[in-house]
Amino acid sequence: MTQDVLLSVRDLKVHCPVGGGLLGARAWVKAVDGVSFDIRRGSTFGLVGESGSGKSTTALAVMRLVPITAGQVRLGEADIGGLRGEALRRERRRF
Repeated sequence: MTQDVLLSVRDLKVHCPVGGGLLGARAWVKAVDGVSFDIRRGSTFGLVGESGSGKSTTALAVMRLVPITAGQVRLGEADIGGLRGEALRRERRRF
């Protein structure tokens, strides 16, 4: 990642279980499936799409307010996807 990239998202996936079904079988909704982007210092970034296309879920996942199924989120040099507890709370202040 270059110095001027503030936020890097790679192959972000958020899959949510739905229904119960027989014997606890569940279906999965792929709310976000393979999103990648970089936001560079001094730039403006827009995420656009149809209603229900995963824009809000992407933002919530980047901030780790919904669970990430797969992918990587980096804020500067910090791997947000791997943080827990107080370390995650400290990094969220940087958003």
